[in-house]
This record gives sequence, structure tokens and C-alpha cells, in this order.
Amino acid sequence: MKMNLSDYAESFNDARMLGITCQGAEDGRERSFAVGLWVGAFAFSPDGRSIAAGITFYGEHPGDSWIGDSWMVKLWDVASGRELCAFSGHREAIGCVAFSPDGRTIASGSDDMLVKLWDVASGRELHALGHEDRVTSVAFSPDGRSVISGSADMTFRRWSRATGELLTTSLSTEDGEWVTVTPEGFFVASSRKGAACLNVRAGLEVVSADQVYDQLHRPDLVRKKLAGDPHGEVREAAATLDLAKALSKSLSKSLAKPETMEGTTK
Repeated sequence: MKMNLSDYAESFNDARMLGITCQGAEDGRERSFAVGLWVGAFAFSPDGRSIAAGITFYGEHPGDSWIGDSWMVKLWDVASGRELCAFSGHREAIGCVAFSPDGRTIASGSDDMLVKLWDVASGRELHALGHEDRVTSVAFSPDGRSVISGSADMTFRRWSRATGELLTTSLSTEDGEWVTVTPEGFFVASSRKGAACLNVRAGLEVVSADQVYDQLHRPDLVRKKLAGDPHGEVREAAATLDLAKALSKSLSKSLAKPETMEGTTK
């Protein structure tokens, strides 16, 4: 089954985005799902046999006002149209849905600032992953080992599919600079200008990452973190890192070279 783009457009041009209509690539037969429901996002499984959609149930309340009172991801069998499962737990509208490459896990992102991972077979919620603003996009890595989410908080976050652990947070600037940082504080950046997107806190001290660039700019550790840190090298490096000492050395250098300090002051 493949989506017919004209049907896709018709389904979503409606102001209320009611339902999904798709057309079989082989038999040309139209099939409808989520009829009469507000659809915020949908995705086909990798094998094309099922379709998942983030939907909103509406209830009529006094004063003829319509407000969403239930948000969930529903899963249907494409060939028969039979509903297979419903995943409930989001507290606001669901705006993005994705299947893992093996089809066993669904990721959904919501205005409630959460990414939720669901087990397709059991309908069980596996992980709830948080942002600081509404989630606008979700995707799985090609190998299926991690989940990437984008948010209105202006970050992309990468998570372990197996454990739900945050692996890295990435952000970019309007002039094309970018930085990716691990929860331990190690980062890789497009340049020192990109690193300036970060601030580092050590105790009561908050400084630009540029002041501890040599200690925290560790592309090697970022790669190991993305691989799940199987040998504990990131964890070990974080345990031995002495930021207070690094900041003290940085300050000493700045005092010895006033022109350098002036050049980095904003």
C-alpha cells in the first residue's frame, strides 16, 4: 500500500483535518481511517501493512464549544481497515508519529512536550522523553537504535530507544553554526563560534564554553556517547573532569592577557 498524494492533500486540506484517505497502488481501491476524527499526524509501518495516526477525540460541551478531551495514537490494519490498538497517555495534541525500522515501536510527539515510545505488539508505553516546548518532529535512526526529536524549544535531542536515555542535544544558529552536547557536557561544534551557543556551569560559576573549550570539546566522546558508551569511556571522563580547575586556569590566562579577555567579553 502506498499513499496517493492527491488523496493525502484532500484529507488534510479540510480545516479540521478529518480522517485519512489512501488509495491502493495495485488495486486502486480507496480506504479510509480515523473517519470523523481530528488527525494531527500519521505514518505507515515499514512493511506497509498498518497505519498509525495521532488523533483527537472531541466532546461537545456547554456553549457549543468544542475542546479536545482525549489524545491518542491509533493503529489500523491497512488491508481490512480493522483497528489493531490504541495508545493513550498524551495530554495534548499529537503532531508527529513515526515507526521504527523493524516496525516494533512507534514514537509520537505532542504539544505536551513529550515524546512517547510505544510497543506495537502489547500497546505498552515504553518511555516518555521530555522537551521544554511542544514536540514538532520525531524519527528513528536508520539502525533503529535511537530516536531523534525536534521541538519548538529550538533543540534536536537524540535518545536511546532501548533505555530512553538522553544521548545528545543539538542546536543551531541562524548563521549556520551548530553544536551538539552530551548530558555530561562534552560537545562537538561547527567552530568556536558555534561553541559560543553553550554556557557552562561549575558550582556558582557560569561561563562561555569557549573558556573551557580544550577540556569539553571532545568529538571522540560525543561519538562514543551516540554509540551508547559501551565501554564507559564517557562516564569515566566525566568522573575525572575537574571543571573548577579548568575554569581557574582559564581565568589565570585571561588575567595574564587582558586583550584576550576583552576580545571574548560580550
